[in-house]
Amino acid sequence: CYLTESVQRDIVPHLIHLENDEVELVSLLNDLYETYAYRKILLFANSRGCCDRLFSLLSRQGAFQSVTDLHYSNLNASTRRAVEYRFRRREHALCIATSTLELGIDIGDVDSVLLYEPPDSTSAFLQRIGRSNRREGRTHFWGISRGADAQAQLLRFLGMLNMARRGHIETPQPKTLPSVLVQQMLSCLYEKKTITQSALCDLFPDQRDMIATLFEAMARQQWLRKDRVTGLFKGGRLYRDCFLERRIWSNFPDMEEDYVLEYAGEAIADLPKFIVRQLELGDRVQLTGKRLRVSYCPTHRSNRNQRAFLAGCGVSGFL
Repeated sequence: CYLTESVQRDIVPHLIHLENDEVELVSLLNDLYETYAYRKILLFANSRGCCDRLFSLLSRQGAFQSVTDLHYSNLNASTRRAVEYRFRRREHALCIATSTLELGIDIGDVDSVLLYEPPDSTSAFLQRIGRSNRREGRTHFWGISRGADAQAQLLRFLGMLNMARRGHIETPQPKTLPSVLVQQMLSCLYEKKTITQSALCDLFPDQRDMIATLFEAMARQQWLRKDRVTGLFKGGRLYRDCFLERRIWSNFPDMEEDYVLEYAGEAIADLPKFIVRQLELGDRVQLTGKRLRVSYCPTHRSNRNQRAFLAGCGVSGFL
């Protein structure tokens, strides 16, 4: 299903396949700077990790090496505002972003938009390429396909381009929430003491495929345990733990405060607690475009958010 909406500007695609990012992406940006006279470029990637990797590459070499910034949701608000301000003020700049810059935020003139792999929807595609300035009434964008999935990525670009030109945008679909179904399955287990996959499918006939997937995963992760005598499923170790903590009746996750990432005495990003739990002193991580080493992480609560201090390693490259 799709919605129909008129597209006012002609879309001009430049679809490129990169076999070697570290060489060809730098060369592409150099060409855009020298041949096309593009000075302000917005590069969209689909994950924060990808943004960090591209930043480490493009901030060290090429036409934009000293004027490259990052913009994604884990950066705190003041850091993002500083990035937006620098991009607006500079005559020559590259900003690497996730979906945080798809809509609304004023970043001034943008000569060109690069899409590093296709986004997940036509609406996101239109929002991203729409950040580019109009040149003779046209929207130019550069779509980059790469890696083992390059052919599939190219087909996605062509499909989105066709949909966009026809003014077709996907109809928003109701979200499937497996966590709600899991909670209902656990409630059934609490009430009946034992359950089977077939019985759950009878209760939720429209969710048979999802139940099969969840049932297998819950058994593997010890939410469920098969009785060797009856063949029925009882509660496993994780079910027991959640039952004792009275958490099987709720579908709302515990709200955890983020840790504040500090670099050189300045708060630059927020990290979810589940990520910080995996870090140990001395670990090296790639965050906010920097390669960092964990130097201090308090275990007690501070007056404000938890704080994690990291020191720059002064080392280029990736983990």
